[in-house]
Amino acid sequence: MNVKPVSASILHEAAERRSAWRCPMLERPKAKWKTVIVEDNLASFHALKEMLADFPDLEFRGAAHDGKEAVRFIQTEKPDLLFLDIELPELNGFEVLKSIQHPPLVIFVSAYGHYALKAFEANGIDYILKPVTKERLEAAIAKATSRTPYAEQALEKLIRDILQEQRKHDPQRFAVKEREQILIIPQEEVCFFKAEDKYVFLHTHDKQYFYNATLKDLEATLDPADFIRINKSYIVALNKIEKIKKTLDQGHKIIVNDLQKTSVKVSKNYMDQLKKQLNLR
Repeated sequence: MNVKPVSASILHEAAERRSAWRCPMLERPKAKWKTVIVEDNLASFHALKEMLADFPDLEFRGAAHDGKEAVRFIQTEKPDLLFLDIELPELNGFEVLKSIQHPPLVIFVSAYGHYALKAFEANGIDYILKPVTKERLEAAIAKATSRTPYAEQALEKLIRDILQEQRKHDPQRFAVKEREQILIIPQEEVCFFKAEDKYVFLHTHDKQYFYNATLKDLEATLDPADFIRINKSYIVALNKIEKIKKTLDQGHKIIVNDLQKTSVKVSKNYMDQLKKQLNLR
């Protein structure tokens, strides 16, 4: 599982994109909230349905167990509140939402934390990690039925916490192809990424591999606490920088702690950020 780190700027942009969105269900008073569950795992479905029975403000209207069935059922029932799994047969949860005309309030329910940012961008009101607990469910339902504007800062914190916890158990890995096999390179083995012409190469201590991404893509997804761009051609792992040296032209270069002791010039535009990341004055 490849968990993509998320920067504060990405979260902020996502918050701005969703800030204008409000579900029409929030604009009118509610008696019972018509509720639908979309979940392909029957054990998870029955457990959630049983817990929902303890909430008198909710009216359970039925369930769907794959993406296509979910689209048809939601279009027919027009629920106010939707509990939506993400990894579904036929269509995933995000594709379901794109296929319906008037999405209800959505509480995402998933076994995986790495969908949290995308769920946020899809206007999910909450994101519950399986197994669902009664306390966590109660908090999510209270948020939905309060009919108050979404607490964006609280939701951003929830996403950060989910992603941070997910990274503890599933550190980032990089898939590279070597001859007829695909190798999985753990993040801690990466020294730097280098762009050459139209290609990008991932460098470890003593090897290099073609990596199918651009430096721009990598810069947007790598955790800035672990990697830094130092010029137009290099992104370097901070913990692989062995030393920084001054150059004859009053610039700077880094020495990477790899087999070759690779020397890379730091562009002036990136030097201040490098010093900041390394706590240098």
